[in-house]
Amino acid sequence: MQLSIRGVPAQAVELRLIHPTDATGDRQIRLTPGADDRYTGNLGRLDAIRHHVEIASPDQGWRLRGELPASAGELQLAPR
Repeated sequence: MQLSIRGVPAQAVELRLIHPTDATGDRQIRLTPGADDRYTGNLGRLDAIRHHVEIASPDQGWRLRGELPASAGELQLAPR
């Protein structure tokens, strides 16, 4: 999995995928920075359902939330 973040130099970013009905299906991984504002991590296979998404940098005090539809290949989040 790759994540692009523009304008926020973070040492690491946490990604949480929250199962809408079963907490045992929740996933949390730490993404590490690479080239070109991209962060990578190993998520593995996801159930083919909608997930709630949270991307955060606890060290910098920011968090973005959204939803990842079951068939989505891409998700864009922006601050409100």
